[in-house]
Amino acid sequence: MICPCCGQVLNNRASIESLASAPLARLERRILDAMVRAYPRSVTRAAMVDVLYFDDPDGGPETAENIVAVMMVRLRKKLPPYGWTIPNCRAGSGNYGQYKLEPLP
Repeated sequence: MICPCCGQVLNNRASIESLASAPLARLERRILDAMVRAYPRSVTRAAMVDVLYFDDPDGGPETAENIVAVMMVRLRKKLPPYGWTIPNCRAGSGNYGQYKLEPLP
């Protein structure tokens, strides 16, 4: 990222815009787009189910939360080349079932 005032490099982290070029399946892209819109905040698993199945009149399959978990595993493998990751949920009050993007160091 470049400082708009002096033109110096602020840090060497990848920009969030770099994620737009990641080759992803349609549902993976929906999840990632929702996470990019929420960045730097986290997104709940329930919100991810809504993102995936907003157009399904039944709200998606009964295993929708498991599908979100599988999608997160896939995304965790695909994002590091673009300078980003989705860390595993940390144990603790209010953190379970939430996902967020984080730039790699």
